Amino acid sequence: MSVEKAVYDCLSASAELISLIEAKVYAVVAPQEIKAPYITYFKVSSGRQYTHSGANKLSTPRMQVDCYGGTYEEAKDLSDLVIAALEGLPSENAKVQAVFCSDDSYAYGDVSDEYDDNVEEYHVPIDAVIHYREV
Repeated sequence: MSVEKAVYDCLSASAELISLIEAKVYAVVAPQEIKAPYITYFKVSSGRQYTHSGANKLSTPRMQVDCYGGTYEEAKDLSDLVIAALEGLPSENAKVQAVFCSDDSYAYGDVSDEYDDNVEEYHVPIDAVIHYREV
């Protein structure tokens, strides 16, 4: 199982997330017709580990999970649920040894944009480093 599959399975299995987004969890990019709230995810870097003997089975890939909401509050609430789900991943998946969510900052403008009628969705990206062991 890849780290991407582990992240997808984790997010898709969270009852709280699914109650908000239904089954709208997408790799890399969401279909154009999808409306917020939804989640996308992708691997930013592989984080392969090496020793002098060659490749190690431990990697620390950096994943980005993007939370989209119709309001800033919805996107931020979604990001809180994603972080909680990801932080529980080591207990759910034997290949995952640790998850470190290092950023969940608002991506566009400032919070006052919430009142702009032209804004259709809000985006909160989450940056996570996952300590993952290949077997």
